[in-house]
Amino acid sequence: MTKHLRNSRAFTLIELMIVVAIVAILAAIAVPSYMKFQAKAKTAEATNNLAVIRAGEETYRAENDAYLACAATPASVPTGTTAAWTGGGSADFEKIGFVPDGDVRYQYKVTVSSLTYTATATGDVDGDSTNAIYQLTSANPKPVLTNPGEL
Repeated sequence: MTKHLRNSRAFTLIELMIVVAIVAILAAIAVPSYMKFQAKAKTAEATNNLAVIRAGEETYRAENDAYLACAATPASVPTGTTAAWTGGGSADFEKIGFVPDGDVRYQYKVTVSSLTYTATATGDVDGDSTNAIYQLTSANPKPVLTNPGEL
């Protein structure tokens, strides 16, 4: 019977504990990196939506000879979650053809001064109470991260 036990091909408890420890170490390294990557991926909403707002503002100006100011929508900056696209300047955003599909992770607004505009997206996608702010202007149509927040 002892000879039979020595020839068995099983894992010992020590070997299993070592494997579990290795997996735990890898998870401890990978999870924070994944969370940071996920937060950065969520910023694509801001840059894409600002590009749509820019196109809408330019179209509106071509038709009306002026840019359209849009109040901050949604009313407060979403923190670590999404918010419904309601209130604020949502009716004005509709006039420039910007209506997002579903909820948003950023608060959007457009300010107008003479023949220029500034479109802003403010959000806190990682929920750390530090807002990331993206802006573009009629002079600089590429979204720029003016306040990086914590990503």
